[in-house]
Amino acid sequence: MSKNKILFVWQNLERGGAETVLINLVESLIDKYQITILCYENKNKFIIPNQVKVVYASEVSNNRIIKTLNKIVFLVKWVKLIKKYDFCILNEVPFLVVLALVVSLFTRKKYIVWAHSCRSEMGSGFGALLTKIHQYALKKADTIVCVSNTSADSMREYVGSYKNDKNCDDQNTDGYALKNLIIINNILKFEHVDNLFKLPQDTLNICAVGRLASEKNFSLLINALYIAIPRLKVRPHLYICGAGEEFSNLNEQINKLNLQGFVTLVGYTNTPLSYIKECDIFVLPSSSDACPVVVCEALYYVRPIIATNTGAAEILEYGKYGIVIDKNNLDQLVDSLVLLANDKCLREKYSQAARGAITKFTSSLIVNKWQRLLVG
Repeated sequence: MSKNKILFVWQNLERGGAETVLINLVESLIDKYQITILCYENKNKFIIPNQVKVVYASEVSNNRIIKTLNKIVFLVKWVKLIKKYDFCILNEVPFLVVLALVVSLFTRKKYIVWAHSCRSEMGSGFGALLTKIHQYALKKADTIVCVSNTSADSMREYVGSYKNDKNCDDQNTDGYALKNLIIINNILKFEHVDNLFKLPQDTLNICAVGRLASEKNFSLLINALYIAIPRLKVRPHLYICGAGEEFSNLNEQINKLNLQGFVTLVGYTNTPLSYIKECDIFVLPSSSDACPVVVCEALYYVRPIIATNTGAAEILEYGKYGIVIDKNNLDQLVDSLVLLANDKCLREKYSQAARGAITKFTSSLIVNKWQRLLVG
């Protein structure tokens, strides 16, 4: 009996939370499905299972003309490939969703959008007309899979529907309810990490992990540390793991505040879990995050956590498993850092509470939900 075929369409396989859970899902489905991943750009920092075929449409380029040509090549390859597949699942990146609508018009193939962000906070990056097209393309998707309630609410807001899910019969003032939306939590696989290195034991080690982008808000964390230092009983050191366009700005901020001895921009690392495992406090200062994988990883390694009221708050059950603060609230972040840093018993309390907090992300029920979706 031949396997059903799934085509995943992604921008690239640069390491990130969405890409990590993509690979986790692929590994969970390869026994029952024939899988291909079509990438717009040739970037890959993952080990892909041998059974999975990866197709790269183009090499990375910053030239606008070449990027436009690459998108045309990508579209042509997508149209040719999709004819051989039963399902098409794509990342919610706006240009992918718009292209999915075009591909669907050419091939009559349905598409599933997998949303990993808070779309209303991110916007489309397009002008008004293309934003309308993007919203229309989302509504025409066979299904939108959101990774959290936070992500789902944001998606409803973005497309102009505030209703619950496929079972909702109500309509909004435009006569439309977003009935193609469901919620399936991320599949996470946690690895045993040996201590590849030891962080200094005479400092309070604070860790943050993520792409160095404005929405990750690491500048807020650096400012909070600067203000908190005089109130701390132990010398702190902050490690920020990740690469991205904000590196220069963050480095300039560190130098301006004379925090060179207190903050390390680690850059891209293959071992962010080692930093998470070794730290005394894990912080997620994001202004937007749908279902941050790093928070689950910090829970797995039973770290005390401070996180903003994004999708992280949902993971932490709004304070049960860590401290939740308002987004962009410098004072709350400072006070939370001081509180955890100066109270070892409180850190141990949150570490104990973290045990067992992530079972819903490792359950086989998540795989079953995807399989039920693909069965239709």
